[in-house]
Amino acid sequence: MEPGVGLHATNLAMNDSVSKIAGNASNFTAVGFFLSIIPHSMVDAFAKGEILQVLLISVLTGAALSVGGASRESGLIRGIAEAQDVLFRILGFIMRLAPIGAFGAIAAAVGAFGAATLLYLAKLVALYWATSLFFVIVVLGLVTASIGLSIFKIIGLIRDELLIVFGTASSEVVLPRLMGKLEKAGCDGAIVGFVVPSGYSFNLDGTSIYMAIAIAFIAQATDTPFSMWEQAGVLAILMLTSKGGTTVAGGAFIKLAATLQTVRTLPLNGLGLLFGVDRLMATCTALTNVVGNTVATFYIAKWEKAFDQAKWDAYLAGDADDLDVNPAHAAHSDHAAVAAASSTGVR
Repeated sequence: MEPGVGLHATNLAMNDSVSKIAGNASNFTAVGFFLSIIPHSMVDAFAKGEILQVLLISVLTGAALSVGGASRESGLIRGIAEAQDVLFRILGFIMRLAPIGAFGAIAAAVGAFGAATLLYLAKLVALYWATSLFFVIVVLGLVTASIGLSIFKIIGLIRDELLIVFGTASSEVVLPRLMGKLEKAGCDGAIVGFVVPSGYSFNLDGTSIYMAIAIAFIAQATDTPFSMWEQAGVLAILMLTSKGGTTVAGGAFIKLAATLQTVRTLPLNGLGLLFGVDRLMATCTALTNVVGNTVATFYIAKWEKAFDQAKWDAYLAGDADDLDVNPAHAAHSDHAAVAAASSTGVR
């Protein structure tokens, strides 16, 4: 599959949006990555919106609340949950404007290279969705089979959450609900509270697949030689740059810019080709990430012998009590989880 071959987009102009993203990503280094995890202050972490800094502060806060024995009725915990709800609503307002940007990007690409550009972009989107589907069904299917579970039954468990993610292109909006449902399905609350929020920053299967395919597409579309050794080098870099990636629409695109700045062998203006279809690909990215994190939670729970088979069997039998967890209740169910979950809502 070579979705970009034949496009010959060798004279792409660097638009302002791409230039801004590329400029922000130009100073990305391994040392800088690890140093960036440590904020100057608690307020500074939230003011700048650095996801890993916010995650660190939130994990420390959640640990302090847990060790301190804060009750579920604590005003601080209720405040965190309410602030999370407000943030999700704000993200919803912003995402309503996303189609306008996508329309402009597609119009610019078609105007510059003709209507045939849409065919190449359609092939890219189809390839990405097919690859992600293969990863979920085959790769994650083998992982779940190794612990005695079915990938299809797990997908059935979170089908409502997947529909929400499909409509919003963001996995953030289902985080509290997903955590509550996994507890109801037999996973220990401590496992859920640690694996799911941390997975939102470090277990991003869909983001990694997106970045790999997007880089190959840019190389093909811009007629840039890209040897096997260079591809292997980029793969190693992707293992680093994909971490801490944001989980709303457009987050993977920023990480892609950071990767291209590191590689230096591919033209940055090739990012402009992806603007128009980023929303379609972001939807698949979010869906894959949610399934991946769900499977990881079940696997770790089984590994740590913290999985209640009776609860899982009750779900399969249709006897689970109130399996569709109220998001507000789920947000309060685990103190450490709430603190860590709220961190992932800031991008």
